[in-house]
Amino acid sequence: MRFDLDKFTRQTVRAKGRDGKEHKYEGVAVGDILQKVGVEFGEALHQEAAATYLLAEATDGYRVVFALPEFDSPSIDRLIVIADRLDGAPFPAATGPLQIIAPGDKGHGRWVRQVKSLTLLLAPSKSK
Repeated sequence: MRFDLDKFTRQTVRAKGRDGKEHKYEGVAVGDILQKVGVEFGEALHQEAAATYLLAEATDGYRVVFALPEFDSPSIDRLIVIADRLDGAPFPAATGPLQIIAPGDKGHGRWVRQVKSLTLLLAPSKSK
């Protein structure tokens, strides 16, 4: 499923980039996109939903995982965005057009450049 990001509320986050300098990233809250596909947060986020995770993949095959509670705004004090602008301008072709920005993640291991896809997956249950 593809989305027109212009139809979502724009968000801005400030975070230190890979260069160690603070930047302004603009885009859409990943939680808003998840709600659009039917993910419910708050009280509804329990049991099976809490075992669902988001797999983000870049064009070069780089992949990272986020637990759904990381996007539950009442439960967390940061906003993870899929950004299309850096300091007011589009990302350079080598790192854009979309990036996942996860403020507070040390080392930027889950900041994804050139985002290709976001996929919801259910963690396997343990065997009995």
